[in-house]
Amino acid sequence: MRKISWSGQRFFYVVTAILVLITIIVSLQSYSTGTWEAAGGLHSNFNNYLIFKTSATHLIQGLDLYVHHPGDHVDLFKYSPLFALLMAPFTILPDWLGIIIWNLINLLTLMIGLRMMPGLGKKQVTFILLIAFFELIGSIMNEQSNALMAGLMVLGIACFEKNKPFWGALSLVFSVYIKLFSLVVFMMLLFYPKRLKTALYTVFWMIVFALLPILVTGWDGLKETYLSWYTMLGQDYSDSVGFSVIGILVKWFNYQGSRNIVFLVGVVLMVMPLLQ
Repeated sequence: MRKISWSGQRFFYVVTAILVLITIIVSLQSYSTGTWEAAGGLHSNFNNYLIFKTSATHLIQGLDLYVHHPGDHVDLFKYSPLFALLMAPFTILPDWLGIIIWNLINLLTLMIGLRMMPGLGKKQVTFILLIAFFELIGSIMNEQSNALMAGLMVLGIACFEKNKPFWGALSLVFSVYIKLFSLVVFMMLLFYPKRLKTALYTVFWMIVFALLPILVTGWDGLKETYLSWYTMLGQDYSDSVGFSVIGILVKWFNYQGSRNIVFLVGVVLMVMPLLQ
């Protein structure tokens, strides 16, 4: 029997096939548990997917995205109106198929981003995927967008490495419209040439993505949606600590001071290396 070589392409494709197969199995297992009514609304083991999918329906129907919809899912939708719009195709799919496609989009976006990064061959990408295996599968089991976010950020930097700022800006801005924390990646763009062009491309995509939902909401509806999103994020910031520096300070040291102070200290520490 011929051995699989780490230096060749075969092992990469074997790992890819295994990850795709695991993704499909995990997705079907998650769907197989079904949904049930309980305190707080409709529960399921694929609640995140239901949040994402029904956000498109709510957007099209002119409903407030950022309030509880216990008849559809548990918890709040916290992503952008653009994300809700882009989930519209999933509304016509059966949930079992939609979950599979959603999870595969996450997995393959990460793999494409890694493969496009200069200096990373199939061997290196395979090692990265193996190192991240358990975190990746955990994200897929919960239909989270973590792999998609990582893939978009890596893909954006890869485009800048290849001197393609237009597409790099698109990828990074799109990631911001999924989760705002990817804004920090834009600091890395200070180390690339064509800063003015990059800034213009970034503004362009920011405007395009911000206005796209107007296709279904209208101007007034879009303004109300963004206002509701801003209000919800502000409330979520005030109420949530989670796995963070704030969480450690609150739980370990009973910190009751302003979170903004901690945030500003973090910003200063992050910016300091750029001043050298």
